[in-house]
Order: sequence, then structure tokens, then C-alpha cells
Amino acid sequence: MKLKKLNPYERLMSFVVKDKLTECWNWTGAKKKFGYGYLMIGSRIDNTRKTVSAHRYAYTIFNQIDIPKNAWVLHTCDNPSCINPNHLYLGDRRQNTLDRENRGRNKIPGLSGENHPNAKLNWDIVEKIRSDYEVLKYKICLLSYVYEINRRTISDVVNYKTWKPEPPKED
Repeated sequence: MKLKKLNPYERLMSFVVKDKLTECWNWTGAKKKFGYGYLMIGSRIDNTRKTVSAHRYAYTIFNQIDIPKNAWVLHTCDNPSCINPNHLYLGDRRQNTLDRENRGRNKIPGLSGENHPNAKLNWDIVEKIRSDYEVLKYKICLLSYVYEINRRTISDVVNYKTWKPEPPKED
């Protein structure tokens, strides 16, 4: 008995379960560490076989375009296994990072500030850095050298991009 060869659309959709509530098309095939689906396409015979991300492949099939070289396929639904073309759009790395931050997906609950296992700062040091910057007018590069912390980290601290809100004052 010969198996029927599926076209790319049929093959893609054979790994999908549609969620009526969220309208996500959830990938049920192989998944990577953070839940993004992937599949093999191409042929071993002509050496075109490769692994592709399911959501990128879906975007290509449904929009009938090749994805530009440095473009990313982003989700409006925040569901990495979703391949619904209505939930996918083109963006770039910067836009992906901004989306992640704006949607609060870049933080691990309870593991922020000095509670984070990779923290190099604590509130006492943060307050000292801010004081050195605001009162003593130390430059960011000098603070970076003195505290042995990356300049970007120092900049984020003194501009209140990180380490916010300030800790509650003890009475």
C-alpha cells in the first residue's frame, strides 16, 4: 500500500488542533524548549531536507511569500505553539523584545531584583549607584568601573529602567 504524499498545507494542518476559545491553531507536532513547533521539510533524495519553525512555515504558506532575511514572525496571541496566520505578523528582533517587555513576559514572578539568582546588585548598591550619579555627578563609565558592572546595567539603574519600584522604606 502506497502512502499518499501530502501537500505542504495538508502536512502543516495535520499537526494542528484549533482552540475555539482563543482561536489559536495549536501545533501538536514536535516542539522546542519554549514551546515553538518545528517540522522537517524537503527531501533527503535531493538534499533539500531541513528543519523549520512551524509558525514561520505557516506564515510562508498562508501569505505565499518568503520571509525577508532579518525578519521575525511574531505572535499577537503570546502562544508560541500557535500557527494561526491571523495571529502572526512580521517584525524584527527589537520589536519582539519590546512586545515581550510590554506584555510582561520577560520577568519570572518572584525572581526580580536581588531575589534573582543571577543578581549582581542589591537595593543598597542600587541606592549608592543612584546617589553617586545624581549627587556626586559620577559618569556612567566611572560607575561601571567602580562597581564592576556593565555600563548598560548602570545606565538602566540610574535611569530607573530597572530596579523599580524603589524598596519600601522601613519605619
